Amino acid sequence: MELLSVLLVSLSLLLGFIIHFLIRVWRQHKKLEMVPSKKPNPIFGHTWLFLGPRN
Repeated sequence: MELLSVLLVSLSLLLGFIIHFLIRVWRQHKKLEMVPSKKPNPIFGHTWLFLGPRN
């Protein structure tokens, strides 16, 4: 019975750490989505080098 309670406590702590880690990753992902990227499109980003800006 004591082994079962130790196992239950360890599993609940592990689950808590996993949930905390997933929340941190999700918040960081949301912050990265809000920041606009300066990287050009890998498919169409090079066309401005040949065409130039249109007036």
